[in-house]
Amino acid sequence: MRYKNLLAAGVAVTAIAAMPAFAQDAGKAPNVAVAAATDDQTGGAPAATTGQDDPNDIIITARQRSESLKNVPIAVTALTGDELKDRQVNTVKDIAAYTPGLNINSDSVGRAFVSIRGIGTTLIDTVQPGVGIFIDGIYQPNTSYLNSPIVDVARIEVLRGPQGTLFGNNTLGGAINVITRQPGNSWEGRLDATAAGPDSYYSVSGSISGPIAPDVLSFRIGASYHVQDGFQYNTLAHGDMNPLDQRSIGGTLRFTPAPWAVITANANYDRVEGGSTAYVHTAGPTDYRLDGATNVLNRTTIKYQGYNLKGEFDLDAINTKVTAVAAYNQKDLSGISDGDFGPVDLLRSNGGSRLITKTAEMRFDTKWSDNI
Repeated sequence: MRYKNLLAAGVAVTAIAAMPAFAQDAGKAPNVAVAAATDDQTGGAPAATTGQDDPNDIIITARQRSESLKNVPIAVTALTGDELKDRQVNTVKDIAAYTPGLNINSDSVGRAFVSIRGIGTTLIDTVQPGVGIFIDGIYQPNTSYLNSPIVDVARIEVLRGPQGTLFGNNTLGGAINVITRQPGNSWEGRLDATAAGPDSYYSVSGSISGPIAPDVLSFRIGASYHVQDGFQYNTLAHGDMNPLDQRSIGGTLRFTPAPWAVITANANYDRVEGGSTAYVHTAGPTDYRLDGATNVLNRTTIKYQGYNLKGEFDLDAINTKVTAVAAYNQKDLSGISDGDFGPVDLLRSNGGSRLITKTAEMRFDTKWSDNI
């Protein structure tokens, strides 16, 4: 009985001590499980902010509308664009290091494994993931998009748990929503550059935005370039085994013909080239060598292009917001690899694929009363 009482007291003290720490982190750190991001230039739903009436109340938009965190039954992590830049997050998959419960692994630029709370998909790129990936609310059909570069991003939100009600199918584990910056009435420019070693890491990105016709039409265009050699070397084919070269450009036009209507057009092009399945034969569990020997340098090149049109209309007469989305995405992949991953020239493989995704969505958000 004595040990049981001690155990119960210990659990109670731990729970009491943990509660204020959790609330404190939620109020100040945007990368914890319940935190929300703040950003002035956002697309889609407005960025999450702190409530004006209660400074400890956090407002998030995980359910496509601004709500208090204490009223939303969703665990969400959000990282702002500035935080992504400070942490050198160049691809979507890099956010896993800052998101509780999110696990993303990749052995090639052409595929990735993603799971939230243990629910996800295999490395096979043709399998629809159990975690939905969205860019500006547009569904991305396979996990290779996790390796694509992110340009001029306002924030990334990670929602844990089933999200099928608002985000559709393939969201049993959760959803990753990338929200790009939107243009406004003021001129704005950004330029960032980074260099590091010893793997010859270089990254540069920039953007510019401003009004074409004030209060009516504005634009934003951004581009980035990222390259690194990696840490593995092929001693037989003489070259880097896991290099990475990413080039990306994207643009947005925002048209506001009336106070109750906003029409946004987006276009993007990304090219990703890098190592593919840079496997190494080892002598045992204590062999930590990085260099390998294959007959060819395994390489994969992916070209993405996407176009989407989004309209948002506030119909105050019926307390309804109507959102209409149409999108087209195309992915072209080509690659070559040593099929046996060894120095003996037994098997080589090469090939390519094309995936075209078309999306259409119509959403009505109506408030009938304070409760419905």
